Amino acid sequence: MTNNPAGPVAIPAIIISGSPIEVDRYLVVTLWTGEEPKPSVRTVTEWVNILHERGDDFASHASACHYWLFEQMANKAGKPLTRPYPPT
Repeated sequence: MTNNPAGPVAIPAIIISGSPIEVDRYLVVTLWTGEEPKPSVRTVTEWVNILHERGDDFASHASACHYWLFEQMANKAGKPLTRPYPPT
């Protein structure tokens, strides 16, 4: 658990100590497939911090989390990044 003034955020062990392949699979399933409950923006922000601390092997994973956060803000603003295909 990571402490935060708003309360602790549960960090999955795979984010803390998983291999790059394990973290990759976890992020795909958790952030994009809908198979897992969608994490909060605050939780994913904590994941970004931890993945940055883990070094270059996890830089692309932190970037994927940043992109997901960007998607969430765009959706909240009513400007989703995804478009239907084929375009109408």
